Amino acid sequence: MAEARAFIERAQSKLLELTVQQSRADWVRSTFINYDTEILAAKADEQQIAATMQLAKESTRFSQVKMPETLARQFKLLRLSLTLAAPSDPKESQELTEIASRMEGMYGKGNIVPRLGSVWTWKS
Repeated sequence: MAEARAFIERAQSKLLELTVQQSRADWVRSTFINYDTEILAAKADEQQIAATMQLAKESTRFSQVKMPETLARQFKLLRLSLTLAAPSDPKESQELTEIASRMEGMYGKGNIVPRLGSVWTWKS
């Protein structure tokens, strides 16, 4: 159980560091929307997703270990934390995160234009 606790602490530390980097890159992309900031955000997303997938895979070795409920919950959250599972092929993973980042940028660039009556139009 000590090994499981050490693993989850290391995983959380690594993911916290990557999440901070990803949040900063996402903020820059959302504030200064252009191709370069989309690429920076995509790279940060790709690194965070890859690390989460790797740690989730590694965590399966502890699936049969009897552990306290709080520790078991941390392992479960690690395995369920991905909102976008990237392909294992690095080129496909990069492409997916770049597409997702471009979509975020497109959303940020869009405007809602009021029309006569109650109809609103989305303009990008």
